Amino acid sequence: MESGSDQNINSVEKDDLDRVEARIHSINAVAEVQRAIRCDVDLPTVLNIGGFDLERALEKAPGFS
Repeated sequence: MESGSDQNINSVEKDDLDRVEARIHSINAVAEVQRAIRCDVDLPTVLNIGGFDLERALEKAPGFS
């Protein structure tokens, strides 16, 4: 798996990726961002990590469901 570098990733400019990551971290400072080429990530790093809590989401946005 390749990670972020000065090259384009999935045809997205590095500056745009950096801006998106900064926005993600402004929403969730502990979120881990996986940069990938063509969605090539190690599945255990993104599945079943406990990153989503429905009860917490409903507390913050009762109309979420």
